[in-house]
Formats: sequence, structure tokens, C-alpha cells
Amino acid sequence: QRHQPYKFIKRFRVVSSGDIDAAQETDGIEATSQYLGDQYPNGLLVVQDGYNRSIDGQKTTQNFKLVVPDF
Repeated sequence: QRHQPYKFIKRFRVVSSGDIDAAQETDGIEATSQYLGDQYPNGLLVVQDGYNRSIDGQKTTQNFKLVVPDF
């Protein structure tokens, strides 16, 4: 929580789903809780993914993962 006593709420991981790989490491993140339209009404977390894997498992260029809060 953002106010005292700053209680821990929960933890999460960015995992693979279908053709999208997980985020194994990151050089940075950015988050907002602002309304960003109907697709992101509770905001968005953007995670820079240090390396990316293609469908056949080969390393490719780094990319970004978008995490949509579900609260």
C-alpha cells in the first residue's frame, strides 16, 4: 500500500504465453495507474525485456512487455 503502514499486497512475474516469451531480466520499467482508454482502464506497466526468444527458441532483439493490471 502507498500509505502507512505500507502493507505488501502481492508479487507477480511476467511469464510466457503462446508465442510471447517471458521477461527474464529488465533494464527498466514504467508504470501508470491512469486511465488509458478502454483497453487499459486501470493503467499499464511496461517492462523492458533484456533479451527475447523467437518461436523456435533463438535469441532475437530485446523488446517490451505490456502488463495489464487486473484489480
